[in-house]
Amino acid sequence: MAEKHPRDRQRGRVYSWEQLYVYSPWRNNTQLTRPEIEQLIQKVWKRVVHDNNPPTFKFSPRLRHNAGWATATNIALNPDYPLRSIVLHEIAHSILDKLFHKKFAWHGSTFLALYIQLLVKESGFKKRPLIRGAREWGLIVKDNKSLHQLMDG
Repeated sequence: MAEKHPRDRQRGRVYSWEQLYVYSPWRNNTQLTRPEIEQLIQKVWKRVVHDNNPPTFKFSPRLRHNAGWATATNIALNPDYPLRSIVLHEIAHSILDKLFHKKFAWHGSTFLALYIQLLVKESGFKKRPLIRGAREWGLIVKDNKSLHQLMDG
């Protein structure tokens, strides 16, 4: 039987939290071009994963109901949503899949901690309001020292 991620209990709440705290039009949430997306993926991947083989990026028009998806080797985005925060969301998935292969829930506390750190470092979001908002939505955000070391490495 194929290995699976643990149950994704926070998914719906993460998406709701993102709508209010991340995707709102007054946030630093610029649309990116393909070269900017590829550059962002490469930059974050090199800094966090410490290797020169970032996931392959593509726009996928078949993603009608999702903004994107990611694995350790691929990131795909709906071409209607090339937002910096969505790219960072998918990069966080890709990093966790690469480093911890299916150990964590897709939108669990470790994912959310990494995603928030990426939003802070790569988009200028303020960490405390993001964490406070996430907790108000009933989300668990893991304060993981090893993730801080990854991000500062």
